[in-house]
Amino acid sequence: MRVIEIMAKAKLRFTERDVSRAIRASRKAGVEVARVIVDTAGNIVVVAVPLPEIINEQIVEAAE
Repeated sequence: MRVIEIMAKAKLRFTERDVSRAIRASRKAGVEVARVIVDTAGNIVVVAVPLPEIINEQIVEAAE
């Protein structure tokens, strides 16, 4: 006899809307978003573009 275990779904710890809000808030604060990390606990971490890359980009734009 074969037994199939059915696992219950865990409660959703974050929504797509939560991620969108985090990105929107970061951009509104003037932070360029490099990536977003969501861990298993539902914590949302917005990783910013390192400052030197932003400065170099602005220097290139100013030179054009």
